[in-house]
Amino acid sequence: MLPVLKRSIKSCREISSLLGAKFPSVSRFTTTEAEPPPNEELEAPPINAQPIVLEKTSPTEEELKNEEPWMQEEIIAYYRSKNILAKMMGRDPETFSQEDVQKAIRYLLPSSLFDKKARPFLKHPSEIYPKRIESSFDANNRPIEASFYSGSPCYDALVHKIYIEENKLDKRKARSESVPSQPLKWIEKDKLQNKIEEELTDEQYQDIINKLKPLAAHPDSHLISDFLDQYCKPVLDYRAKAKKYAISKCGYAHAMGHRKTAVAEVWLKKGTGEVTINNKPLQKYFGYITHRQQALYPLVLTKLLGQFDVKARVHGGGESGRAGAIRLGISRALLAFPGDHGELLEAENLLVRDPRRVERKKPGQKKARKKFAWVKR
Repeated sequence: MLPVLKRSIKSCREISSLLGAKFPSVSRFTTTEAEPPPNEELEAPPINAQPIVLEKTSPTEEELKNEEPWMQEEIIAYYRSKNILAKMMGRDPETFSQEDVQKAIRYLLPSSLFDKKARPFLKHPSEIYPKRIESSFDANNRPIEASFYSGSPCYDALVHKIYIEENKLDKRKARSESVPSQPLKWIEKDKLQNKIEEELTDEQYQDIINKLKPLAAHPDSHLISDFLDQYCKPVLDYRAKAKKYAISKCGYAHAMGHRKTAVAEVWLKKGTGEVTINNKPLQKYFGYITHRQQALYPLVLTKLLGQFDVKARVHGGGESGRAGAIRLGISRALLAFPGDHGELLEAENLLVRDPRRVERKKPGQKKARKKFAWVKR
């Protein structure tokens, strides 16, 4: 058996030497020492190359100094995992940035989950775990708020603050007048969660808004305006929006309109009712009568059809989106002209961009809602 092995090893060496003589590129891989051939020159780095930013491969003492023991372990584990991931990708850990980490995870662990928060990731623990608010603890490291030991301390503390602000107002006046002087836009759920640094359920968020609405409707709400301004802001009515639009020296009112991915630029002027879109008449640009009606609906509603000339320049989207964008542009441009057009347009929600979009296709389905045909066999 041993002579056969020696003979096969000797034949392999002879073959490799022959290949190395004819093909120099093969001899590089057959030799034990990986050295570049003498005739080839190493490429010099480009002159305008960006400087290499060195990344930390281990946590510093200052980074672990003011952290709790469990947080120190998480930080050490993060750097250890980052170095292992760099070696798996064949990269230098000192130049392996956080962006490279996310790219490597997307390559090694591909995920088709729609929600990006559910996909695998690797981030620094300080970005994942919220920092403890030191102002909520006293000198003896005890919580100041009484709701600290409840299931949702920040939510309970906010409800308590609303109760304190409510006691500052006269409740007898609140019974007679309970309608706010102007429409208000309340803080969104995501922004409220970031503000109080706690996750809220839909019921908790709605409960907070319902408690704040009576305070905003109170006749003496100006006394607690500093508190209310953190959670709501007034919505501009059509009179305030009309200040944005003015009539030029040529008699044109200019406005922009959006719908889905379509963007329209509209010029409105008193005239004979001529409508041109991208230098084409309305009848030639929109083949369907429904799109024509949609574009001119603000003029029909205000009974001004045939009294204004419309010039529009639109791009992006399809015919339905472009008709909606022109409709919004005409509605906004009408505010520049005298008259009570704003009340009619605002009642029909023609001064606000339509937020509806095409619903995305679902995995495992034919379309957004439609399912595949079920076959028994």
